[in-house]
Amino acid sequence: MKILRRKITDKRLLKILENIVRSVDTERGMPIGNLTSQWMGNLYLNDLDMFVKHNMRVRDYIRYCDDFCLFADDRETLRGWRNILREYLGTELDLVFSKAFIKPTDAGINFIGYRHFKEYVVLTKAGAQKMKRKMRTLIKHADISPHTRSQLAAFSGWMQWARCDNLRRKFRADARQTKDSAFIRFFNKYLT
Repeated sequence: MKILRRKITDKRLLKILENIVRSVDTERGMPIGNLTSQWMGNLYLNDLDMFVKHNMRVRDYIRYCDDFCLFADDRETLRGWRNILREYLGTELDLVFSKAFIKPTDAGINFIGYRHFKEYVVLTKAGAQKMKRKMRTLIKHADISPHTRSQLAAFSGWMQWARCDNLRRKFRADARQTKDSAFIRFFNKYLT
């Protein structure tokens, strides 16, 4: 809360924000899914951004919400940064550094639901498996409900940023197995 107090001076707003933060039954963290979570996360982690860019002088750094990547040409630099960040997050932001991987970028980087390579992007294995399970259920029931429509729209939006042609073809072939022409048209409309 000290970061919020430093940036926000209105006492009533601070009380509301404190109630939101304290509304979960954890010692650390924010209520996930709360409409203020992303905004407050970005406000809170802005200090991390400034520390990484200005104090550590990391040139190649990206962050989305609470996921971030730092890039360097050698492992020793990355190991040093990892130790500095673990210390900074714990002491300055009262956060736990949960996962840290040091590996060559040509092996691909898992970031925000995708695996990024130099020339292309694919879905992560876990994300593709989750999508396949949900898709099997949708196809099995051949349902044209608003829920199905929103699921297909979400899948389509997710797949549009990655190489997923084979996955799309498989989903279309599975949908054709239903022999329900209305469902197949509906399905193909969303998975173009």
